Amino acid sequence: MLGALRSLRLHAYLKSGWLLHNRVNDYLAGSVRTNVVDIPCIRLLALLFTQSFVTPDLSRLVAKTVSMTAGPDSFAQFLRAFHETIQNSASRLMDIPEEQSGRETLSGSWTPREILGHLIDSAANNHQRFVRAQFTNDLVFPGYEQDAWVNVQHYNDESWLNLVQLWTSYNLHLLHVVSGIPHSILQQPRTQHNLDQIGFKTVNKSQPTTLEYFVRDYVDHLRHHLAQIFRKHESSG
Repeated sequence: MLGALRSLRLHAYLKSGWLLHNRVNDYLAGSVRTNVVDIPCIRLLALLFTQSFVTPDLSRLVAKTVSMTAGPDSFAQFLRAFHETIQNSASRLMDIPEEQSGRETLSGSWTPREILGHLIDSAANNHQRFVRAQFTNDLVFPGYEQDAWVNVQHYNDESWLNLVQLWTSYNLHLLHVVSGIPHSILQQPRTQHNLDQIGFKTVNKSQPTTLEYFVRDYVDHLRHHLAQIFRKHESSG
């Protein structure tokens, strides 16, 4: 019963996200800052998940987020699309039954729980990469044994609800993090990198790249694996 209530509560929070988006946009429409990135306030969404949203804090939190989200329109659009991917995917993930999320296949490929677990591992590894990249002139980072990480964490024994909540919250935080990266750092050419090894869409080692490319590459990887989960769900439905 508790799990069912938590699931219903998460559904309600996700559905309320668009309403919150409109509230924030209405607030920004009356602000003197008219060229800010038009995305939902990440801190406000996080507060919804923890049930600590307090209406009097709206202006303070929005103002702080506004100061961190100015940038070129193209990256603003990317951030908006990233947020929509998180919100829409979280709702769709919650529609997958618990039993189906851990169902193994004859081919031995990852189950939906293991794929989502891999995306959590990806978020954890790229979190520190996105932060460290702001203090260095290169994009050289250690990789990780993806299959081994999934195996030793026994994602199939984890609650599907817990995994969806963790994946959602972690990516909302990553969206908050990358929203605050200055444009000059995002666009700084990085001649030293190992995206030929750790990138989803690899970059030749002799070709310079940028942190913005790496951030976008993370989201491309995320969407690729989400599509795998949804295909598995549809084929078994």
